[in-house]
Amino acid sequence: RIAREVVAERARLAERLAALPRVTVTPSQANFLWLRCERPASELYEALKQRSILVRSFHGRGGRLANQLRVTIGTVDENDALYAALAELT
Repeated sequence: RIAREVVAERARLAERLAALPRVTVTPSQANFLWLRCERPASELYEALKQRSILVRSFHGRGGRLANQLRVTIGTVDENDALYAALAELT
């Protein structure tokens, strides 16, 4: 995909995720987003993995990373699946 499509999809996904009540999205200029969630990242990581949605979690490092996930911008369908899962899980 070309860069402008990734930028547009990142903005779309960030806006949707930021609307979730227990999710905070860190502004990004990269091809990924950092999400801070009230629920522990380890729990969300495992629940998403069970749904075949792969994200990065650094919860083992503790501190502020215990409640953060790193989400790479995917296709519209992949991002919609992530949003639906997080809407249910958070």
